[in-house]
Amino acid sequence: MPRRLNVYFLEDDMKSRRIKRLFDCIFGIILGIIAIPILIITSIFVFICSPEASPIFRQVRVGYKGKEFAMLKLRTMDLCQYFRQKKLKDYAAFLSSSSSFCCGVR
Repeated sequence: MPRRLNVYFLEDDMKSRRIKRLFDCIFGIILGIIAIPILIITSIFVFICSPEASPIFRQVRVGYKGKEFAMLKLRTMDLCQYFRQKKLKDYAAFLSSSSSFCCGVR
């Protein structure tokens, strides 16, 4: 004898899904409102530290089933990055000029 499907169980499942969806939407809106001032302050600091570029950039990523989507991100920053790059360029120039001396080739 085949078992009967319990219709009340399916209705309860739909109710719990709707409640969960409502909770997710409300909680997401509240967290979004809290995060907006933090993101604005952070982007101002990024702009102050390096005004030559925009504090927000767009990155394309691959999502579910290979679908591409654009994502906005804050640039990560390092205050000493400029000086590190300059030192590396100077060091590379030194190595290229002194490599013939080290190898014995002139």
